[in-house]
This record gives sequence, structure tokens and C-alpha cells, in this order.
Amino acid sequence: MTKFDRIARNMVEANEILTDLSGRGVLFGLGANVYDWNDRFGRLFLQPLAMVAEFEANLGHMRTCGGMALDKKNGKLRT
Repeated sequence: MTKFDRIARNMVEANEILTDLSGRGVLFGLGANVYDWNDRFGRLFLQPLAMVAEFEANLGHMRTCGGMALDKKNGKLRT
């Protein structure tokens, strides 16, 4: 099982992937539930998850860049 934020890097990519999968008749399973991207409730549930996943990915990127900048300042990172 993979985390939702591993499916796509951002909302646009998640939308494209889920639309493509849905076009092939693939439903998206998350935990014990299955969601249909063509269903209004499925989209209502999955779009905010994609938004939160993108936000978490951005936070991770921000922390990594901040840590690297601090290490570079302290001479611990070679460039």
C-alpha cells in the first residue's frame, strides 16, 4: 500500500492520473474504501486529499531546502 502523496506531485498531476485511470475503468482504493473519480462524492473526497498531499510534499521540500541551507552555512554540506 502506498501513501496518497506518492501518486502525484501536485493537484494537476493527481487530476490527470485519476482521470486517466477512471477512463480505463479503474477505481481508486484507499484503505478499505473504493472511490470512483466520476462520482461526485468520489471527487469530493479525493480532491481535498490531493490538495493536502501536495501541501505536505511542499512542506517536506521546504524543510529539506532549509536544512541544506543551514548545513551549507555551517560548512557541513559540500556543493
